[in-house]
Amino acid sequence: MITLLETSFERSVDAIVSQYQTVLSSGDTLNAWVFDDLAARQQAEQTLAQHGIKAHFYSAYKPLVHYVIEVLPERSLRAIHIRYPAPLETPQRFLLEAYPLAGLLDANVALSWEPVACDTQTRRYHYELTLTDSDGAQEQVRVAAPNRHHLDHINTWQLSPCGWVEWSTGDGNTESALPMCSLRCPLFCSPLRSSPSSVVG
Repeated sequence: MITLLETSFERSVDAIVSQYQTVLSSGDTLNAWVFDDLAARQQAEQTLAQHGIKAHFYSAYKPLVHYVIEVLPERSLRAIHIRYPAPLETPQRFLLEAYPLAGLLDANVALSWEPVACDTQTRRYHYELTLTDSDGAQEQVRVAAPNRHHLDHINTWQLSPCGWVEWSTGDGNTESALPMCSLRCPLFCSPLRSSPSSVVG
């Protein structure tokens, strides 16, 4: 058998750690959304913590489902109301991506959905959750869902999950980097200014 191509690529989670452990300083923070499992993401957080960098690595794949799996298992909930992005071109996009969320919850947890119309573009969308505990206490949570608006192989516009990095320095400056889709380009494009935000993956 003839080998047509043999190559290897550095995992994005490892590339991010390698880059930002030298770019950022002790006391800075980093939020990243990657397509790696929980163990790899936790290891990345621990590695950056050794440099004094407070990092959170979230799942870019089905971020809402992973939030429920990783954050809510021990929480006694009565209800979850979810406001989800409904882009004009694909209004069901983020609702379908939430499958199989309903099956992960206890039968006594009431689950409701509410679409929120929005534009279709490359951006960090959010699910907005209202969590109601069994004692009636409520909490509002935003779960980030980065997506890239792009043309596919048949020249059709698609909205697809993508990686995303956001970092803040000790003096309060916050920046974001968007993923590049070409292997010939750097892992991330030039930093873009953004306002500070509080999100979870």
